Amino acid sequence: MESDRCVHIHHMVIRTKPAEPLAERLRCIRDGVCAAIREWGVASGAIEASFVGNNVRSAMALGQARAAAIIGLVDGAPPLMSTRRTWSNRP
Repeated sequence: MESDRCVHIHHMVIRTKPAEPLAERLRCIRDGVCAAIREWGVASGAIEASFVGNNVRSAMALGQARAAAIIGLVDGAPPLMSTRRTWSNRP
């Protein structure tokens, strides 16, 4: 962050294999976020709130993946702070 302005420094796709057990796929997401934090020396991070509409199955899958990413941020950086729309570890 530069003052109150967000600056994009990196993005990535973390791919998992559909045939793997759910726990292994979630661990892959967490580990990928942790690796990006180490590689880029991240001091703060955020995960946007998601919109899933009316599909309960999609909502659950996205919620699990989002939780794994949040845990990756917590494992690799200071604790996250929640706001109504995002999770952020910037005080």
